[in-house]
Amino acid sequence: MVKQRMSTADIGAEVGALRKKGLVGMRATNVYDIGPKLYALRLARSGEEGEKAILLIESGVRLHTIDEMPEKSDVPSNFTLKLRKHIRSRRLEDIKQLGSDRVVQLTFGTGDFEVKLLLEFYASGNIILADSKYQVLSLLRSHRDDAKGIGIMSQHAYPIQTIRLRSSTSLEAVEQALSSCSDSGSLKDAVTPMLGYGPQVSNFCIQHAGLNVKRKPAQEPLSEAEKETLLQSIRMFEKWIDSCEDKAPKGCIFVSSKHGYNADFQPCVHETPLVQHDEMEMIQFPSFDDAAREFYSKIEGDRESVQITQREEAAQKKLEAIRKQHKERIENLSREIDAAEQKALVLQSNLDKVDASIESVREGLAAGISWKDLGEMIEMEKDAGNPVAELIHSLKLEKNTIALSLFDPDVEKMIVIDVDISLTAHANVSAYYDLKKKHTEKARRTIESNDKALAAAESKVLVKLEKIQKQKSKASESYQAPRKPYWFEKFHWFISSENYLVVSGRDAQQNELLVKRYLQKGDVYVHAELHGASSTIVKNNNPTQPIPLMTLNEAGQACVARSAAWDAKIVASAYWVYPEQVSKTAPSGEYLTTGSMMIRGRKNYLPPQPQVMGIGWLFKLEQGSIAAHLGERAPRSIVPDSMPSHAMKERPHNMEHEEDDASGAEPTSALEKFLNTAINTDEDYTIVTSKSAKGKSSHIKEHKKKPAQHVIQEEQEEEKEEAAAPPQAPKRGKHKKKALKKKKYQDQDEEERELAMALLQPDGQKKSKDRKERKKERKARMAARKAQASGIQAPEITEDAIQNLTARLDLHDSSSSSEDEEPIPDEEESATSAVDHDNDIPPEHNQHHTKKEDEEEEEEEKEKENIEELLQEEGVSLLNEDEMAKMTMLDELTGIPTPSDTILAAIPVCAPYSVASSYKYHVKLVPGTQKKGKAYRQAVDVIASKFKATPQHVELRLIKAIPEQEGINAMIGSVKLQVAGLQKLHQAKKKNKGNKK
Repeated sequence: MVKQRMSTADIGAEVGALRKKGLVGMRATNVYDIGPKLYALRLARSGEEGEKAILLIESGVRLHTIDEMPEKSDVPSNFTLKLRKHIRSRRLEDIKQLGSDRVVQLTFGTGDFEVKLLLEFYASGNIILADSKYQVLSLLRSHRDDAKGIGIMSQHAYPIQTIRLRSSTSLEAVEQALSSCSDSGSLKDAVTPMLGYGPQVSNFCIQHAGLNVKRKPAQEPLSEAEKETLLQSIRMFEKWIDSCEDKAPKGCIFVSSKHGYNADFQPCVHETPLVQHDEMEMIQFPSFDDAAREFYSKIEGDRESVQITQREEAAQKKLEAIRKQHKERIENLSREIDAAEQKALVLQSNLDKVDASIESVREGLAAGISWKDLGEMIEMEKDAGNPVAELIHSLKLEKNTIALSLFDPDVEKMIVIDVDISLTAHANVSAYYDLKKKHTEKARRTIESNDKALAAAESKVLVKLEKIQKQKSKASESYQAPRKPYWFEKFHWFISSENYLVVSGRDAQQNELLVKRYLQKGDVYVHAELHGASSTIVKNNNPTQPIPLMTLNEAGQACVARSAAWDAKIVASAYWVYPEQVSKTAPSGEYLTTGSMMIRGRKNYLPPQPQVMGIGWLFKLEQGSIAAHLGERAPRSIVPDSMPSHAMKERPHNMEHEEDDASGAEPTSALEKFLNTAINTDEDYTIVTSKSAKGKSSHIKEHKKKPAQHVIQEEQEEEKEEAAAPPQAPKRGKHKKKALKKKKYQDQDEEERELAMALLQPDGQKKSKDRKERKKERKARMAARKAQASGIQAPEITEDAIQNLTARLDLHDSSSSSEDEEPIPDEEESATSAVDHDNDIPPEHNQHHTKKEDEEEEEEEKEKENIEELLQEEGVSLLNEDEMAKMTMLDELTGIPTPSDTILAAIPVCAPYSVASSYKYHVKLVPGTQKKGKAYRQAVDVIASKFKATPQHVELRLIKAIPEQEGINAMIGSVKLQVAGLQKLHQAKKKNKGNKK
């Protein structure tokens, strides 16, 4: 039987082999998921001739290096993304086996950035990502055992108390294990639970001691010498597995001589395989990792060949069944031909007897005798010795036939032949010859069509196999892992050409939600005085900067396109206002319904835009692929003079225009001239009523008697009065308190004062806490609440417990090692000596110290450059701190994916064509009569036919995997597609339908 998983000894040998190969010190450049439980970790060492390695991890099964990267998944799983976030670009500091258990610990990073990747190779296996204190950050599968009070879950402490620690076996433990063995128990049954290394190690230790594994200690007790020999054998193995971290053991593979496949692989304990297979061929390798790599690579090749063979055998069986069926049919026809000829010949040789039998039955029926009475009369005549009655075997009058028993001289026995009583003997003979002729013709046609039928059946089987493979590939392509949607996907939305998010409500409730929850300082509210126009807001990433002109025009175009102007095919304009001008407070005597807004003050009208939209697809990028797409939608339009920045907004609008006119500056373009002469409405407020249930909307404007200019003048007069008002006198005693405070804290600088104030504040209001620290505390509180809710008590994890997990056995002679060791100075003494000599440092030493710091900084910069080079080789670009600070969630989406990108999902979006035309996959939309569903399906078909000859397999697969309803929700109303090749696509579909018919 082929080996399925690695044992404890295999884990220890593999850890030593990986350490010997130099994986410790390499950096993790990327993580890939090959299958549901199979992951590949790519490692590399910095430098021009840096080493590279690929570590293959299969949860619960295997761990070894491979030479080439296998075919990886197109879309990484959430767990893979979590691993990439925490271990990518970090150094592999150590590889250890935890205790004597089948758990491997990979340590990445140091200090606060230290994380541990725990690989479990027992039961169903697991891959766990934990921090330096063994708090689980993420894991492949959750598991809990309420009986033992153990739970391996996210935000819980890893149960390190369940790990079996390494310990040296004593003679008392051996004697206790032998004495507690049952009468029927073998020596193997006694030693295995005591060691805890598994039955293979127990067999090896017993056989190495020269004892019989099946020996029963209760019936044949071991002598003192045998016990001592067994103990020495066990200690020899414990010393070997403890030394694996320093010296990589050899490995070997056992090949089945009968079938020729790899059956087992084992580590060599002092040149001796752990498990012996005398009937198999053994192949030795210089390292256990080499043996494991060769074993599993051959197993995978054998597995693929077995699958191909099984498919071929299934197809062959199908063909054999068809051939057998045809053969049986021909044989049946041949038997029927022979039987018809035989019956005709027998009837022909007994014509008189046949006629007599037929005549006697006819006379009985003509006399009105019933069928039952006739049968009884024939039986009576048989008993009387009537020769004619003896020929009649049975009556089958319901078929109008009788069965005659006649002698066949060829076979020399009686045979039963059915004859028709309505025919004569000659006529029955002719009928049988006709039947023979019919079967002969049928057999001839069957034989002639046999080859054609077999060829057709063979092609049918092959087509069926291809169809199954296509269904499997289609099912895998059409599946997309569920993703967390963005908050704006429940609205109509798009990202402008300058990376601003534009969001519109779908109904009155969403219009109200947009204004109440999402309209903030620095944003812009866009609307149109048209039926069906919804509230639109433009989110400003940087409220200190105004929103550019191009983005406002695109937002206005989208707002008008989702109104009645789209179906009417008319060109209209929209307007924008500031958030402070939009409110839900109705004037006296007025009532605002759901979705209705009150707009006060001036409305800035935008130029009319053509009614042209587009459906496109944005792709969500993995973190490492974002850097290559930064700046794709950078602002490139100017801010017109008529649109003041947020800082200038306090100034009256009419005064700004007066200053512009006085300066004599002329607008640089006709568009700016239009904006500078935009309509300045003097009404005090406008009520914007949202789309009602019947699909109608209206705008009610009411003007107050006081004009806007008069209001501005009153505000200016109030500001002057406030400025002219005398300052208030300070309260009594304040000057004296200030003088005392100044005298008391005159020696404090600003930094000391801030620190003192932070310490005096309550715990919940300390401002000195770093953001990361607050985040850690919040996560710790959440983990504590989660652990309390789960009912699993968190284990106490101490530094000693962590050190014991990877502690080595004390199996060496202490006397010899102590002579070579140098005394280590006490930390306190070294610290005090450093302090004493600190004041006597000469200036030359300070210069040397600064040079050393400069060298360390240069080394850090070189290391950063090396890390960037390693990641660039993997197609990964990490963002620096400034880029990370400026990055928003919109930077995760791109419309121009590249082959080197790692794409997570595709998202449909309907935007103005000036925006969608920049996407790699887009279709132009104009007003028409086609419904949303049909139009979206046609758009997907057009994209698929346009890019089917290009190697964009992942992108097209993700587009096809989008749920149809999600794509329909993104579409605009009745449309018409304008794209090249649409007519050819329709003709091809009609042709395919005609061929099917």
